Amino acid sequence: MNTHAILQPDLHLLRMDGPVVQNTVNGKLLPHTAYFTDQINEHYAYMQEKGVRLDPIIEEGECGWHFDLYDPDGNVITIWRAKNLRGVC
Repeated sequence: MNTHAILQPDLHLLRMDGPVVQNTVNGKLLPHTAYFTDQINEHYAYMQEKGVRLDPIIEEGECGWHFDLYDPDGNVITIWRAKNLRGVC
């Protein structure tokens, strides 16, 4: 079952007066945003060196590799490296 779709370009900026609810699937937080890079290992090492809370890099078959990082408020940001040049799977 697909839990999300990537639609590009798409940016939503919301001003909230209260806390933002973050969606989950099977108890795992879904990211608010995702960034794509060709240098996933270098970015991972840099953020690890800076003490950023990180999940391990995961291979997703034809889609490539990704890892999640957490901002100081605990929000999830996903970093992807696509296997193909178009960034789609």
